[in-house]
Amino acid sequence: MKKFAGALVLVLTMAAVSFGGIASYQLTVNGALPSDTPAAHVDALIGLPSDAANNVTVSVWMKTDFGITGTKVFVGWDTANVRGATTPLDGKLSGELATNQLSALNTLPSNSIVGGRATSGVRPYGTWFGGNLTTGVTQVFDTWTKVGDVTITNIGLAAGESYTVALWDNSGTNSTNETTVAPIAGNEIQILNDVVLTAVPEPATIGLMLLGLGLLRRKH
Repeated sequence: MKKFAGALVLVLTMAAVSFGGIASYQLTVNGALPSDTPAAHVDALIGLPSDAANNVTVSVWMKTDFGITGTKVFVGWDTANVRGATTPLDGKLSGELATNQLSALNTLPSNSIVGGRATSGVRPYGTWFGGNLTTGVTQVFDTWTKVGDVTITNIGLAAGESYTVALWDNSGTNSTNETTVAPIAGNEIQILNDVVLTAVPEPATIGLMLLGLGLLRRKH
């Protein structure tokens, strides 16, 4: 599954140790809890670049029905055309390094901002994070478990403009900057939703805009 609609993309990497398993992932916004039946698109509002409330927190959650050895997540909040790129293409959103990461993922941890993995062409750009369980340990995450949070800030969306934050799966080759299950044969990654951020001015900004319109009308 490859999923990114010209927008923010989240990539996960996980290593599995059994066959026939399913690893499910979903996104929530600003502290919302995950659901067993999430909406395919989570609509969320974000303030204008000049507003105080110009950011949101996107959380990544996972649930598995088989033992895994680790997971890594790529929260893409822009796009790039080169793997490992350090410069994004769109410039609508920016993201930070992950916080509140799952403490069990304490081996070979990752937390970086790069372009995602793809054979060619446009791919996600964003925050890649996560890690492995202690060597020799496997664990089934049979309830929704938070992998981590990424704060996303509006730096270029105008009022009414939207940008999609999506989970991206590059079919898995056990490499960096992608979503993968190892061994990939027989196991499946399910990406349950994405997030659509729409820019709206906060009330104080609306008040200033209305005041400005009033002054213009008085002048004319």
